[in-house]
Amino acid sequence: MKAAEVVIPSLHKQDINFTGEILQGHYDNPIHVMKTIIREELVLRAFIGNLSSKLSLDEGKKLLSELEDRVSGKGILYLRFDKQEAYMGNLKLGQADPIHVKMRLQGKTLKPDELHRMFSLSTES
Repeated sequence: MKAAEVVIPSLHKQDINFTGEILQGHYDNPIHVMKTIIREELVLRAFIGNLSSKLSLDEGKKLLSELEDRVSGKGILYLRFDKQEAYMGNLKLGQADPIHVKMRLQGKTLKPDELHRMFSLSTES
């Protein structure tokens, strides 16, 4: 859970309640699944701002360049962060042993230009 806490904005930890379960992986490894629903716009903006602030400029550029590949046809944004880096307090996009973040805005289809604005990431050096 410590690694996953890096994606939660510290000012809103009490506003984000998780439900969890432990599943069994293919190799009998435990998989911890944590779910939450964020309904308040202020908390959602803090959540997205927290993700943005913890990405390096290079990681932000990488995310922006991959946005179209990370958004499904149903408007769901899929992110994976390196769990070991997160444990150290950093966010880095990664595929091996990742922390999965799946984000869908109620009643909205996420589009890359909206995500650029939401994440407030600049592609300029």
